[in-house]
Amino acid sequence: MRKRSILLTSALASLALLSACGGKSDEGAGQAVSNDGLITSLPLSMNIKSAEKSYRITSTDPEFTCYLTISTSLQWPEAIASYDIKPLQDTILTLMYPDVKEPQDVNAAITQFVTDAKSFDLGDEITEVDTVPELSIDNQIYYASNQLQMMEISDELVTFSITASQYMGGAHPMTNSIPFTYDFDSSEIISFDWLFKEGADENLVPVLKEAIASQLNMTVQDFEDSLLSDFKVSDMVYILNGHIVFHYNPYEILPYSFGSIDAVIYPSEITDILTPQAVTLLKD
Repeated sequence: MRKRSILLTSALASLALLSACGGKSDEGAGQAVSNDGLITSLPLSMNIKSAEKSYRITSTDPEFTCYLTISTSLQWPEAIASYDIKPLQDTILTLMYPDVKEPQDVNAAITQFVTDAKSFDLGDEITEVDTVPELSIDNQIYYASNQLQMMEISDELVTFSITASQYMGGAHPMTNSIPFTYDFDSSEIISFDWLFKEGADENLVPVLKEAIASQLNMTVQDFEDSLLSDFKVSDMVYILNGHIVFHYNPYEILPYSFGSIDAVIYPSEITDILTPQAVTLLKD
């Protein structure tokens, strides 16, 4: 069993915790308006950060040799107007680098991540290399990477997606994502509980089944027949284009061939189960 996985399997608990830890944003921190009222602007400062290292790894088995490349890239938010984005930055570091100890600084977290080949528990001797050979019978080529991308930003919220991919042998790579939205006014991650009243799951199930089936050009019955297990409402929920979107990773509800699923729900369809703050945010 490999000790380390960057496929974000335990990230939802961290996301729920972090969503409750935000403070309040600065009053009047939003977009600026020109003197004639025609042009609005939202000052944004981002830093594109990336790092990559490759390793040759051998074990006590003389016939085993593998190469591992660890990489990461971020569209790192430095400042958004004068909003408090420290909770957003903390969330990003926690979700992207869950195995890194105390990732208080983004550069330190990146460095620890790409230099810790040992935690993948692939072999005994680890040597950093500049290049990786072509895949062959004698050389097993593995990789682990993650990236952060901004999906959308407005004067009210910003939505990011963290995608982690890795190949450690087998039929195909594995790729999982965590999309999430940050609310500037409350300085919080918009979690499931932020959006929905208690007990909303029961009402969401038929709406989500219909939305996913329609997206896949299937009937609801065909969708239900394709499920790997009992259907569940995803905890990974985010805002995009004013809609509520539920994300499912490969294998979570359907076979790998279906890929990831993002079920779009119109807020007007489910107003009665939204919290007051969600209604206020999504009223337009």
